[in-house]
Amino acid sequence: MAFVLALSLSACVETEMTLAPDDSVSGTLTWDAGPVDTEEKARKLLTADGVTVKKIEFKDAERTAGGKTKKVRRATAHIAAKKVGQLAALPLFAPLSVQIALGEPADGKRTLTVSAADKTSATNATDPTDNVIRVTLPGAVSDTSAKAEGKAVTWKFSSEEYFAKDKVEMRATYAVPEKPATE
Repeated sequence: MAFVLALSLSACVETEMTLAPDDSVSGTLTWDAGPVDTEEKARKLLTADGVTVKKIEFKDAERTAGGKTKKVRRATAHIAAKKVGQLAALPLFAPLSVQIALGEPADGKRTLTVSAADKTSATNATDPTDNVIRVTLPGAVSDTSAKAEGKAVTWKFSSEEYFAKDKVEMRATYAVPEKPATE
């Protein structure tokens, strides 16, 4: 999910994740692969307890940043985690001290928070890039630091915004889905 600020935010990260009512998550994580040019290398960045990598694809693309067009190699991983917080343990996120917290339900609502703060070990962004984190939540969004539409939230921020702040925090509060009645 998002979860996902990776390598450095000069890596142009995009995620498309779905958070299930049982706190599991699945979807895709895409980034500029740089030296990660094999599936084996990519899998090493995505190894953590409770996380499954279903498939990794590489694709050549062009990205325009700062008025310049640049050829890049993009990696897309199709992943799943038993608990959303397990994504924070991915080596891909280690340089940025990514934290993922899913609050306990209260008053029929729950809050998902994703943050990153450590810029000391991150590569400085050489090109301005846009990072997009999309998450479909199990219930309707009632409050967020993102753009919301129904159960989906989209956070967009540039690498320049990330490096200008002490910490990037993305938050979404959503309605806890009612459990089906059992007979």
